[in-house]
Amino acid sequence: MKSELGVTVGTVSRGYAEATRRGLITDEVGRVTFVQTDAMNRPRDTPMEWPTSDRLGGNAINMATNAIPLAGQEQVFAEGLQEISADPQFAKHLIYRPNLGRADVREAAARWIGETTGLDIPSDQTFITSGTQNGLAVAFHLVAKPGDTVLVERLTYPGIKVTARTMQVRLSGVDMDEDGMIPESLDAAYRALHPRLIVCVPTIQNPLSSVMPDERRREIAEVADRHGVPILEDGIYGFLHDHQPAPIMRYTQTPVYFATGFSKAVSPALRTGFLIAPSSRNDDATGIMAAMSLHAPLLMTELAKRWINSGMVATFEKIVRDEACARQKIAKERLAGLEIQSHPAGFHVWVTLPEPWRSSDFSREAEKRGVIVTPYRSPYVFL
Repeated sequence: MKSELGVTVGTVSRGYAEATRRGLITDEVGRVTFVQTDAMNRPRDTPMEWPTSDRLGGNAINMATNAIPLAGQEQVFAEGLQEISADPQFAKHLIYRPNLGRADVREAAARWIGETTGLDIPSDQTFITSGTQNGLAVAFHLVAKPGDTVLVERLTYPGIKVTARTMQVRLSGVDMDEDGMIPESLDAAYRALHPRLIVCVPTIQNPLSSVMPDERRREIAEVADRHGVPILEDGIYGFLHDHQPAPIMRYTQTPVYFATGFSKAVSPALRTGFLIAPSSRNDDATGIMAAMSLHAPLLMTELAKRWINSGMVATFEKIVRDEACARQKIAKERLAGLEIQSHPAGFHVWVTLPEPWRSSDFSREAEKRGVIVTPYRSPYVFL
């Protein structure tokens, strides 16, 4: 190919690496490179289908989707919806409401976030969104525009890539270590690229499960303050940590957008998330929410408010955390002898495969055995 195209070996290697990253080709040790025909027919900015067990039938074990265990949610959902339907003022849930959420829901959300983070969160800075993913997208729209650069962790959450594609925003990965995003690398990336936004998951990062120490959070905040660039902090996994560290927004003077929700602690069906943002952006956020989804689903946000007030959310957080701990112990036992990276209560296990295995080979072999995993070169997850 070098001779055919008249380029260097390095250029060919980088081309193969980029094609693999996008999911256009796969390769196997000792064999050949395969062209993924379904990827060739897919528009570049259209994300691939999320991995589901449907393609293997109902008996497949799906470890590629970040799903939480069901531990009684179905019964609590049924009872909660019955209670709402019996409310004499039920009709108020059937009409249009404020785009950023009802005042009582915003107050409950601000109180819950304040209790879990140790910060005083004003309700006028708390926006109700249709899940955390929607909150992340709203923050992107508040800060960035097409063509802008956004800095993210080198290995990053797939939803961020989907949002960036939709907005035609360029993502650039910042190097990480065992404590998460490296401040010096972040500073260098800013000086080179002048991004409009920094996105990170400082507590139990997806997929490496790293937890930023307080000192690292201060250092990241210092870089943001030095350059005046806002941070979008994804706090969805914070509840899994026994002693949840303070968010980065405690340490920075520049605007910080903090997104979280109940998809991991209760159920993704609740479709209730929260975005903490400067109150000065209320009008802009109202317009963005109106364009995206008008507002979060009213019955679900009412349910979320009631569960915050009753303590049901805290109950499910503990149940899910305990189950995650139990599963991590099993994973550690089963994967003994392999190099793994995880958190004792996290949802992820990062496995470094021994030679001669490649992640694409491993994922295919696992799928043959009815287990779906996410390979290293998944175009969804990694930069």
